[in-house]
Amino acid sequence: MSESFVLGVNAVPLLESTTDAVILPAFEDQEWTGSLSGADETLGGWLGEVRWRGEFRGEANQVVILSSLGHVGAARLVMLGLGKGANLSVSGWRNAVATACRALGRRGIRSVALDLGDVPLERAAAAEAAAEAAVLSRFHTTLYRTGTTRDESIHELRVGNAAEADLTRGGILGQAKNWSRNLVNEPGNVLTAPELARRAAEMAGAVGLGCEILETEVLERLGMGAFLAVARGSRTPPKLIELSHNPPNAPQSPILALVGKAVTFDTGGISLKPAAEMGRMKGDMAGGAAVLGAMRAIAQLGIPLRVVGLVPAVNNMPDGNAWMPGDVVTAMSGKTIETISTDAEGRMLLADAIHYARTRGATHVVDIATLTGACVTALGHVASGLFSNDQELADLLCGCGEEAGEHHWPMPLFPEYRELIRSDIADLKNSGGRTAGAITAACFIREFAGDAPWAHLDIAGSSQYEKARPWAPAGPTGTGVGTFARLAARMAARAQG
Repeated sequence: MSESFVLGVNAVPLLESTTDAVILPAFEDQEWTGSLSGADETLGGWLGEVRWRGEFRGEANQVVILSSLGHVGAARLVMLGLGKGANLSVSGWRNAVATACRALGRRGIRSVALDLGDVPLERAAAAEAAAEAAVLSRFHTTLYRTGTTRDESIHELRVGNAAEADLTRGGILGQAKNWSRNLVNEPGNVLTAPELARRAAEMAGAVGLGCEILETEVLERLGMGAFLAVARGSRTPPKLIELSHNPPNAPQSPILALVGKAVTFDTGGISLKPAAEMGRMKGDMAGGAAVLGAMRAIAQLGIPLRVVGLVPAVNNMPDGNAWMPGDVVTAMSGKTIETISTDAEGRMLLADAIHYARTRGATHVVDIATLTGACVTALGHVASGLFSNDQELADLLCGCGEEAGEHHWPMPLFPEYRELIRSDIADLKNSGGRTAGAITAACFIREFAGDAPWAHLDIAGSSQYEKARPWAPAGPTGTGVGTFARLAARMAARAQG
């Protein structure tokens, strides 16, 4: 944990806790039990009166903060709604705890306690989710505000009936996700490709990951013509960030490659984007940030699996040396690509990085990218589009995503869609037009995965909360971090039998 946040086991009964507040969860369709029932009895039925008056109904994410009037150890009692009992999931529990922590932080409440005996979920998963939620609740988007910024975060969470290891795991996942979100929140003039590489190297050194930054000369020798084409219009040099996790207790196989698009600012190149939305393109590196955050968590959790994280980082700019519509470039794999749009740049980065991952021995490849507006049109800002050539890998990703609170929705890759990216003068073209745009983009990327189990997550919509949620501010979501950390753990468990 960071110096400003304390996370640990609560060793005393909840109502004897001397934290600033205690959280009392309740369902809207069930009688009160546990700590909430005990608190109501201690206060002479006052909490029941609050419920009777309709001020607290127990709906999901409803928070009511009351003074304890000195009747229990904590100064505040927090009634937290969990909705209908049959609907409670680990993800819903995580969101509810984060909602409560955010509400308490805004009220200047710094130390909080809760007890898992009041939560009908598997104990380890509930503990991990509560710890993760508390850390996630501390994320804010006000990094560049000047003057005194009011502290609106809790500083301590104590959890009863929890194991320290489960809390630690949740804290690691929350910190990794927030670290990723902070990268996405940075403006393009600060977080250039070299700066992203520097921060990745710094993080890798801190958590014990191997790190290599591939410079332009190396990329040229490797023949990464697709990646380098995107970089031609920018004065900022491209970087291929390669992180490796090779714990001694990991088997030689499988080797998981996580590949994340990192266009640190995307103008669209010669195929220039509309000015009204261009400022949002500082977040076009959210896929790369997710891979870096996931690698951080995988290392800190000590997951016994060999994992390589690849982040091709670049600016897509329209100067006099920029690549142009109509250009034909040769990818590292040897495939030739006709450029239809220079705003279809992310798939060019992924093409070379995925092929490079295969040359590095990867047996399974998953890429993640803010790739297409078409995916936003199809799925909005809730779910990521999931494309795969392997049903087992797709099912794993969906399951891990649900555990992480990150929704992924399977999309088709029928052979007929491949026809839309067939080129008359090259092996394929980098855009099939507006029709089925997210699918044809995935078809393009698939061409470079070879026969390895491969999956692609299009997070163009899911990488950002357009509006504030009770559990999170508007801004970066960090989607992918939780999914990938859990995917690595699942693959490691399967490999060990």
